[in-house]
Amino acid sequence: MIRLFRVAIIVLCVFFNTACADILWSVKVNVIDQDGQPVADAEVTMAFLLSEGANRYVGVTNDKGTVKASRFGLLEVVIEASKDGYYRSNLYGERGDQEVTIVLREKKNPIPMYAKKSRLWKGKNSFEGKWVGYDFIVSDYMPPYGKGLNLDFEFNTDYDKTDLWNYRFDLAIRFPNKGDGLVAYKVNDQTSKFKSDYLAPDRGYEMFLKYYEYRAGSDMVADTNLDRSRKYYFRVRTKMDEDGNVISALYGKLYSEFPKLHYYLNPNDNDRNVEFDPRQNLFVNSPKEERQFEP
Repeated sequence: MIRLFRVAIIVLCVFFNTACADILWSVKVNVIDQDGQPVADAEVTMAFLLSEGANRYVGVTNDKGTVKASRFGLLEVVIEASKDGYYRSNLYGERGDQEVTIVLREKKNPIPMYAKKSRLWKGKNSFEGKWVGYDFIVSDYMPPYGKGLNLDFEFNTDYDKTDLWNYRFDLAIRFPNKGDGLVAYKVNDQTSKFKSDYLAPDRGYEMFLKYYEYRAGSDMVADTNLDRSRKYYFRVRTKMDEDGNVISALYGKLYSEFPKLHYYLNPNDNDRNVEFDPRQNLFVNSPKEERQFEP
């Protein structure tokens, strides 16, 4: 009986040690550019995560844009790819042997932009239920609520909150000029630091949008048409001829869903380029928490 007990203990120890032991994983990484072409000589870092720490590998892609590594891992593998002239990309892989593809998007024409993390007021305030204008370049509300000079868009909020589980938030956005507006989009490649197209669209802008978020009770899921994964391109200060052709306009993008206002504005008239150079933010005196560091 004692012998059988000892054998059982040994079997259990072997089982748990095997289950918890680090396993040798083989990972193949393919690095391509935004056009699907292989990127040679890209530096690839892999971190095979353990219960504590990680086994790291650093290598360079071959002419086919691939690199392979084998290391002991336990939790997952974190992969980063970079190369001069491209935006860095990060990917969280799975456990075990795998083959993954990472896209390195080329730096084409990064430019200075007005780039800032702001937010439209959500809550009880003196202008609730009123249309309030916003100026992207001044980064403030229009008078009498702020020091804005040029009306880029207006918003109207209504916020009724009883407690954390019972509230209703309504938000409307409108633009003053024909041709102004927003174009919503979703990010196709979440791994890249650069999360937009190189150029804003030349058409399709919506001048009026309405949003809501409603919740009634702690056991209820909020009902909303807000989407935190959604981003936008925008066009403001548009002037059009009689035939509907754009004479002049300013273009930009939002890396946020309302009421957050993480925006980038190209100051150059009729230039749809929205590829931002984080080293050339035109808001030179903004505090660090309001500055944009993504392209």
